[in-house]
Amino acid sequence: MAVDRKQFTQKIETGLKSNDDYTKFYLNFKLNGKSKQKVLDYTQKQWDKRTRISNAKAQLIQEKNKEINEGINFNENSTLNSVAEIYFDLACEKSNWTKNRQDTYNLYCKNGIGKKKIKLVR
Repeated sequence: MAVDRKQFTQKIETGLKSNDDYTKFYLNFKLNGKSKQKVLDYTQKQWDKRTRISNAKAQLIQEKNKEINEGINFNENSTLNSVAEIYFDLACEKSNWTKNRQDTYNLYCKNGIGKKKIKLVR
Protein backbone atom coordinates (compact mmCIF):
# COMPACT_ATOMS: atom_id res chain seq x y z
CA MET A 1 0.00 0.00 0.00
CA ALA A 2 1.37 3.38 -0.97
CA VAL A 3 2.08 6.06 1.60
CA ASP A 4 0.48 9.48 1.15
CA ARG A 5 3.48 11.68 1.97
CA LYS A 6 1.52 14.92 1.59
CA GLN A 7 -0.02 14.54 5.04
CA PHE A 8 3.41 14.50 6.74
CA THR A 9 4.31 18.18 6.73
CA GLN A 10 6.23 18.65 10.00
CA LYS A 11 9.92 17.72 9.79
CA ILE A 12 11.27 16.47 13.10
CA GLU A 13 14.71 15.28 12.06
CA THR A 14 16.39 13.61 9.11
CA GLY A 15 14.30 10.64 8.07
CA LEU A 16 11.37 11.47 10.37
CA LYS A 17 8.30 13.55 9.55
CA SER A 18 4.95 13.99 11.25
CA ASN A 19 1.45 15.12 10.44
CA ASP A 20 0.14 18.43 11.83
CA ASP A 21 -1.11 17.04 15.15
CA TYR A 22 1.91 14.72 15.71
CA THR A 23 -0.09 11.48 15.87
CA LYS A 24 1.25 9.80 12.73
CA PHE A 25 4.92 9.61 11.84
CA TYR A 26 6.66 8.77 8.58
CA LEU A 27 10.04 7.03 8.80
CA ASN A 28 12.15 7.17 5.66
CA PHE A 29 15.82 6.26 5.34
CA LYS A 30 18.16 4.76 2.80
CA LEU A 31 20.51 1.94 3.70
CA ASN A 32 22.76 -0.02 1.34
CA GLY A 33 21.08 1.54 -1.67
CA LYS A 34 17.59 0.51 -0.59
CA SER A 35 14.95 2.95 0.56
CA LYS A 36 13.06 1.91 3.68
CA GLN A 37 9.85 3.63 4.75
CA LYS A 38 7.33 3.00 7.49
CA VAL A 39 4.34 4.79 9.00
CA LEU A 40 3.82 4.83 12.76
CA ASP A 41 0.28 5.48 13.97
CA TYR A 42 -0.03 6.77 17.56
CA THR A 43 -3.65 7.99 17.31
CA GLN A 44 -4.90 5.40 19.81
CA LYS A 45 -2.19 6.22 22.38
CA GLN A 46 -2.92 8.64 25.19
CA TRP A 47 0.58 10.10 25.12
CA ASP A 48 1.52 13.75 25.01
CA LYS A 49 3.32 15.29 22.04
CA ARG A 50 6.80 14.98 23.53
CA THR A 51 6.37 11.28 24.32
CA ARG A 52 5.07 10.50 20.82
CA ILE A 53 8.04 12.28 19.23
CA SER A 54 10.59 10.55 21.45
CA ASN A 55 9.03 7.14 20.75
CA ALA A 56 9.09 7.83 17.01
CA LYS A 57 12.78 8.79 17.21
CA ALA A 58 13.53 5.61 19.14
CA GLN A 59 11.62 3.56 16.57
CA LEU A 60 13.65 5.17 13.76
CA ILE A 61 16.92 4.26 15.48
CA GLN A 62 15.67 0.74 16.13
CA GLU A 63 14.66 0.25 12.47
CA LYS A 64 18.07 1.46 11.27
CA ASN A 65 19.90 -0.86 13.66
CA LYS A 66 17.66 -3.77 12.71
CA GLU A 67 18.57 -3.29 9.05
CA ILE A 68 22.27 -3.02 9.84
CA ASN A 69 22.43 -6.09 12.08
CA GLU A 70 20.19 -8.25 9.93
CA GLY A 71 22.86 -10.67 8.73
CA ILE A 72 24.89 -10.95 11.93
CA ASN A 73 22.66 -13.10 14.10
CA PHE A 74 24.56 -15.98 15.59
CA ASN A 75 24.71 -17.45 19.07
CA GLU A 76 26.55 -20.23 20.88
CA ASN A 77 24.68 -22.87 18.87
CA SER A 78 25.85 -21.49 15.52
CA THR A 79 28.47 -23.48 13.68
CA LEU A 80 32.01 -22.26 13.16
CA ASN A 81 31.43 -22.32 9.40
CA SER A 82 28.59 -19.80 9.64
CA VAL A 83 30.64 -17.46 11.81
CA ALA A 84 33.65 -17.77 9.49
CA GLU A 85 31.50 -17.02 6.46
CA ILE A 86 30.14 -13.85 8.06
CA TYR A 87 33.65 -12.89 9.19
CA PHE A 88 35.18 -13.26 5.74
CA ASP A 89 32.27 -11.43 4.07
CA LEU A 90 31.89 -8.47 6.43
CA ALA A 91 35.03 -7.98 8.51
CA CYS A 92 37.81 -8.68 6.03
CA GLU A 93 39.00 -6.65 3.10
CA LYS A 94 39.00 -8.19 -0.35
CA SER A 95 42.72 -8.88 -0.82
CA ASN A 96 45.05 -11.73 -1.70
CA TRP A 97 46.01 -12.19 1.94
CA THR A 98 42.34 -12.62 2.92
CA LYS A 99 41.79 -15.03 0.04
CA ASN A 100 44.76 -17.14 1.19
CA ARG A 101 43.45 -17.09 4.74
CA GLN A 102 39.99 -18.19 3.59
CA ASP A 103 41.47 -20.97 1.44
CA THR A 104 43.47 -22.20 4.43
CA TYR A 105 40.33 -22.24 6.57
CA ASN A 106 38.42 -24.12 3.88
CA LEU A 107 41.20 -26.69 3.51
CA TYR A 108 41.95 -27.44 7.18
CA CYS A 109 38.95 -26.40 9.27
CA LYS A 110 35.75 -26.39 7.22
CA ASN A 111 35.14 -30.14 7.09
CA GLY A 112 36.54 -30.85 10.55
CA ILE A 113 35.77 -28.43 13.34
CA GLY A 114 33.78 -26.13 11.05
CA LYS A 115 30.65 -28.23 11.53
CA LYS A 116 30.84 -28.01 15.34
CA LYS A 117 28.94 -25.50 17.42
CA ILE A 118 30.89 -22.53 18.70
CA LYS A 119 30.40 -23.46 22.34
CA LEU A 120 32.12 -26.82 21.72
CA VAL A 121 35.23 -25.44 19.99
CA ARG A 122 38.13 -24.96 22.39
